Amino acid sequence: MTSDVFYLRPIAPPIMPAKVHEMATHAGGCFNIHRVDWLRSFLSSDGGRMLCWYRAPDAESVRNAMRQLGGDLSKVWVGTARALLDDAAAKDDSLPRLAAEYDLEATAGGAGGVIASSLAARGLHPELLLESTDGSRVVVLLRDRDDEGTRETLRASTPAPRATWGCAAVTPTS
Repeated sequence: MTSDVFYLRPIAPPIMPAKVHEMATHAGGCFNIHRVDWLRSFLSSDGGRMLCWYRAPDAESVRNAMRQLGGDLSKVWVGTARALLDDAAAKDDSLPRLAAEYDLEATAGGAGGVIASSLAARGLHPELLLESTDGSRVVVLLRDRDDEGTRETLRASTPAPRATWGCAAVTPTS
């Protein structure tokens, strides 16, 4: 059995997408030892924030790898990923996206689906939903422009996200 594990963190100094691949190459040996597969990352438009998505036997495998790489273990969380749009564009890493981060009271989960439905009802296009196992963290990736109108719609939603940021997907190279 495998788990989806996420690592959401600030990056200083900011980086470019090519640096994400360089970081993954550097981490590759450590990831192999701990059986961690890098699936995809979302790098903020300014290069100062990144969400990484891994698949591993458990969260502890990712934490062990991150510990050896000097990562901030408090930024690692286990959860589920659910595609909300199933089309060719969902696999197109060149499309801009907007990430909306939510911090919620811990629940049995399921709040992410309510958030995604609420956003869709407001005319936004949730593409991918990442929700922590305990329901306390949700990140929704939207296929919407990173503009003030979209951000205003997000701020007016209930619940409102604690952070929004434009991003681009970065995937492993073959």
